[in-house]
Amino acid sequence: MARVSRRWFLTSAAAALFTELESDRARGDEPERPSVFDVRELRIDTDPGIAERALLLSPRDASPARRYPVLVLLHGLGETENETLGIHAWAGRYGLVSSDARLRSPPVSAPHPERYLPAARRDRIDRELASLPYRGFVVACPFTPNVYKAPSTHAALDRYSAWIEHGLLPAVHAGGVTRTDVSNTAIDGCSLGGYMAFEVFLRLPHLFGSVGGIQIAVSDRYAALYPDKFRAVLDRVGPRRIHVESSVWDPSKGAHELMSKGFRRRSVPHDFDVLPGGHDQIFLREIGTLEMLLWQDRGASR
Repeated sequence: MARVSRRWFLTSAAAALFTELESDRARGDEPERPSVFDVRELRIDTDPGIAERALLLSPRDASPARRYPVLVLLHGLGETENETLGIHAWAGRYGLVSSDARLRSPPVSAPHPERYLPAARRDRIDRELASLPYRGFVVACPFTPNVYKAPSTHAALDRYSAWIEHGLLPAVHAGGVTRTDVSNTAIDGCSLGGYMAFEVFLRLPHLFGSVGGIQIAVSDRYAALYPDKFRAVLDRVGPRRIHVESSVWDPSKGAHELMSKGFRRRSVPHDFDVLPGGHDQIFLREIGTLEMLLWQDRGASR
């Protein structure tokens, strides 16, 4: 039962989100652009042993007359020790709010464009947004548990997938402002969250029309297994959109390249991007999250 409490909130939780955003702004990493989001916390008790909370960010103009697609975002390992930190990671640390604002109000210039967003790519994004404006999402940011600490990683992934299917998504849709069709439901994640987004998708392909991962924490061995797994799923449920987003200094870039080669060999359609940057939050705030949102937006129906 849920209680509502290849392209580049307001409840008690508001204080924590405000702190994150102010911290980013103090570092000069938060563009001075207004956020369109109303944000609230969801408490979901279908399986409190695996997760209990999520942050839900809904555009203020969302209504039954103007419904938005849903994007589920899973955070990384660094925030798995604390649910409050975890559910706020994307909104603040990872630059979700600021990246959404940049896409809604181009130009998308980053605080340090010379570092991670080259002028040529920035200009191409601005031209694309001029011809096809960014629409955005209702975004669910659930707590992502460290499944590696569980007695069985596989069983923990099964439980977390069931929590998303029977707890999180029904709670998100209960607001009545979301699209509920598969083609307008997406899942993505960063690092550990990217690995878990892939694993959740493989268990629930009937729910998600799009899956992506930013700097997916995956070994070469798992990277080599995913092409066959995805091919089998696509043969069963039909086409899905797949995105692998890496960066030039990411420790798992080699595994991402191996995965992409395997996808091509098994004729698994996907987009694979290697962007400037390392495996850090600066990369996410400046370019990684922006590119992910843009890619996901282009796949949602209009």
